[in-house]
Amino acid sequence: MTSEVRIFNLLCWNVRGLGDRDKCNSIRDHVANCHTSIACFQETKLATTSFLKAKTFLPTSLSEFRCLDASGSRGGVLIAWDPNAFCLVSSSTQQYSLTTTLASTMSDFTFSITNVYGPAVHADVQHFLDSLQAILERTLGAWVVAGDFNLIRGEADKNNSNINHALCSLFNSSIDALALTELPLLDRRFTWSNGRDDPTMERLDRIFFNSEMSILFPNSSITSQTRDVSDHTPLLVHMSSKIPKTSTFHFENNWLLHADLLPLVLPA
Repeated sequence: MTSEVRIFNLLCWNVRGLGDRDKCNSIRDHVANCHTSIACFQETKLATTSFLKAKTFLPTSLSEFRCLDASGSRGGVLIAWDPNAFCLVSSSTQQYSLTTTLASTMSDFTFSITNVYGPAVHADVQHFLDSLQAILERTLGAWVVAGDFNLIRGEADKNNSNINHALCSLFNSSIDALALTELPLLDRRFTWSNGRDDPTMERLDRIFFNSEMSILFPNSSITSQTRDVSDHTPLLVHMSSKIPKTSTFHFENNWLLHADLLPLVLPA
């Protein structure tokens, strides 16, 4: 008897505002082309999000959503999902994050997603990281933490030497305390650029799993998408429980009877 295979896509993207109609159309088309079941947006810059407004940037398949409103025109996060694939169990907000727990409608699994938009002000970083610890304390089972953390983990995450090593250490210590593992991004080094002639580039956008999520979806991977309407790169996470089979070499005993075997093998 073979175990059930669970596969779906999750898109994580700092969209840098959802006020412009043409931009919303582009984002909606991009999300649809990714065939995603869940979308996590950061920096929506929307003080309120009506269902009518959501239709301007979400494909029809992602008709359910929860959001953390922006403060004026700053911040704002949103999680949207396909109700044919998932149903909402619970939802809660913190100052810098939105957490939803979703149950599969087609399989027997439940997991939580925390969508974060970290503070740009360094003085607020400790409070942000402490809030993640508070979420962990009331989150059971599989957990994904995704979004724009506005933090880097080390020198490899930035293209210049202007690095706050104390913040890097604080971030890494928090990741360890949360018992999270980062999914590697293998096709791109940086996810954000300030777009100047001599640009600053950083890896600010990340996806983390806890151990239960890694067991639930052991063959998950990230691919970067085209960055066109935002200064952040969209990240598409392919969630898969299918464990790839390794190629196995089988020695055939009848090869020993072949006259050319030893003359070919021994010199090698």
